[in-house]
Amino acid sequence: MSSGGDDPAAVRARLLALVSHHLRVPLSRIAAQSTDAASAAAARGQLEWLDSLRLCLRNDGAPPQQVACPLYLHALLRQAAAAGATLAREHGRAFAHHEDPALPAVVALDGSHLAQALRQLMSVAARRCGTGGVRFSLQAFEQQGAVRLCFRIEAGADDAAWDEVAPAFSDDLRADVGLALAAQLVRAMQGRLLQSGDCWRFELDAQVAAERDVLAPAPEFQLPAPFGRGRTVLLLEPQAALRDYLMEILESAGFDVAGAGDAGDARPALIVCGDEALAWRLLRAGGPPVLLHAARPPRRPAGLPVTLELAAVLYKPVTPEALLAAVRR
Repeated sequence: MSSGGDDPAAVRARLLALVSHHLRVPLSRIAAQSTDAASAAAARGQLEWLDSLRLCLRNDGAPPQQVACPLYLHALLRQAAAAGATLAREHGRAFAHHEDPALPAVVALDGSHLAQALRQLMSVAARRCGTGGVRFSLQAFEQQGAVRLCFRIEAGADDAAWDEVAPAFSDDLRADVGLALAAQLVRAMQGRLLQSGDCWRFELDAQVAAERDVLAPAPEFQLPAPFGRGRTVLLLEPQAALRDYLMEILESAGFDVAGAGDAGDARPALIVCGDEALAWRLLRAGGPPVLLHAARPPRRPAGLPVTLELAAVLYKPVTPEALLAAVRR
């Protein structure tokens, strides 16, 4: 791919920039405007391939820097599972997701790189899956304030022999760059991506973190048309930063938001609660619906009447769009 004395990496980068320039605009138009679902899905796949190729080229020279910070693990996993389910559905296949009940609520990891690695592997698995579909599972082993997370993505069960996926970028533009990019990201997180047939696994070690150390996201979203005027939401979120985050979203929709200190006087239309034990206690026949803003999957208390159910479970930190959609329901 090089000529004269040109640096091969520079030639590759120029070629990719040229290809990306000529392909991205028409592919984006097809993905956004096509009435044919298959054509739109194919265009989105090509755009994702171009992005993966660009990142592989960039990471080939210098590994991506890791920024480990406390994050809500279950929310990240559900986002990855939702992406995997969508990709599998686009290929006409089933999707299965399993999480170890022992998973901690909060760990210190580079969440953006982990989410990106999982999405790349889900995409590869969706393209390769057979009649069994795609399966995603995660096990956890806690030891003295740390946890080992064992990820597994399958498009076919094959445990015969495990080999490490090469993290280096290949000059073959037909190669599956998604695997190379996932391997680069996993290695940057001090792990190794292993492959056996159409089955991939990797392990990461992380510190178990406290929920109070998680940074609340900035609520950047399009302001909704006010639909909550004249109604009160009782907001019971123990984490101050998340409480402010949720309050801003709810008030943007026109709700009056009451806090814990106003609980005795409030006549709420809905209760949003960030404490699982309290949420179960607040369920009352004929009472307002209770929406749980959870750090991990809730466990229904023994003896609770079957007629009492949480209105919804949203994993921290819920996006503004998901919160408002749940409140509308």
